[in-house]
Amino acid sequence: MRPDRLAAAVAGRRRGPSGRSRPGVGPSHRGAGGRHPSEPTGGIALASSLAGLGAVVIIDRLAGRVEYASVQPDPVHGWPKVFPWPGQPVPAGHPLAKLDDGLTLTRKTFWQTPWGARADFYVDAVGLSGRVVAVFSANDVWSAERLHLDPPREFDQRLELLVRCCGQTRTVRGYPCSTCKEPFCPSCQRCRCDRRAQSEVTCSKCYLAYQAHLVVGGLCEECRT
Repeated sequence: MRPDRLAAAVAGRRRGPSGRSRPGVGPSHRGAGGRHPSEPTGGIALASSLAGLGAVVIIDRLAGRVEYASVQPDPVHGWPKVFPWPGQPVPAGHPLAKLDDGLTLTRKTFWQTPWGARADFYVDAVGLSGRVVAVFSANDVWSAERLHLDPPREFDQRLELLVRCCGQTRTVRGYPCSTCKEPFCPSCQRCRCDRRAQSEVTCSKCYLAYQAHLVVGGLCEECRT
């Protein structure tokens, strides 16, 4: 199925200005915080159904930032260097920033990260209840353009690493610590060195660091003898 039809899984159907039912992105009702409770689940399902690189994005139009994003990496090249992500501001001059409630948009546009990296995407979107729900795709699945002169896309070449921390096991993309060779946790930002240091206590006599259970009364085992 085409993404404009799958987008109904994110937020249901909505009647556009023409009065016709738009098979895209318009929730019929919303939960707490203004977002339909099934939107994240629908977004993940839709993103994973895209044939290539793409994303399902919910933008808080009033705050001017990305509220939710589910990204489907390229099946061959992996994660792109530029893609919408929660907390990122909507780039200045972006057409989605002014997509009022009930208006729709299908066109080639761009996304720019806070550090200035920029890439083109094809977008199908609708404005509703102060938000914009949009499907981003690296391919023109909506035939929005007649001529396709898309520049080469840059992809992230960082390693995918497994990290077990903060009660979870997750795959993260990044560079490992040069000392312990393990990745940094995306939640607490610590590697194994940092976690070990956090659990250590310094002996008040020799000033060496030990695991907390080996220090009693401020002294390590050797200094107590």
